[in-house]
Amino acid sequence: MATAGQTRLIQFWIADVNSVPITTCTLASFTITFTRNGVTCTDPLTLVNNGGGSYCIEYTPSVAGSDVINIDDNVDDLHYCDIEVIDPTSDVLTLTQDYGGSGALKVGIPNSATYTLYVYDSSDWATGNTATYMALAYTALDSSGNWLTPSLYVVPGTYHIVIRNGAGAVQVLKAYLQV
Repeated sequence: MATAGQTRLIQFWIADVNSVPITTCTLASFTITFTRNGVTCTDPLTLVNNGGGSYCIEYTPSVAGSDVINIDDNVDDLHYCDIEVIDPTSDVLTLTQDYGGSGALKVGIPNSATYTLYVYDSSDWATGNTATYMALAYTALDSSGNWLTPSLYVVPGTYHIVIRNGAGAVQVLKAYLQV
């Protein structure tokens, strides 16, 4: 069982009829139907390409319920269905770029669209668990430093807010942010 406010990964593999892994899929490659309690769900989904034909659909459930995610790719004859009961937690908080005041967590650096903002548990960050897969939530940024995912869901705790770009540059925006 998953919990509202905690990131879920749904892993699946895709190969052609000769068992050769398909490695070039994007989120647009699939037809995805996502419902919670039988109603279309709008929690944002992202696709993680693990390589070798392995992929994950990643999302953070915003509320409790029964999630059903159907993933279809008619070109390569894939159908995958994930069903998960999401437990409630009254402690889920919404983290936005305005947490702590208007624009308090907005990124104010040049070329901000080349960065991704990550939220790490501060104890993980302090002990060197800084790989992107250790992040609890993340969002892309636009050229003005605005978050493209307007709300990230976390449980009360202490977090490091970090930005990274594809060239490996890492900058801590907020250390030990208490939410």
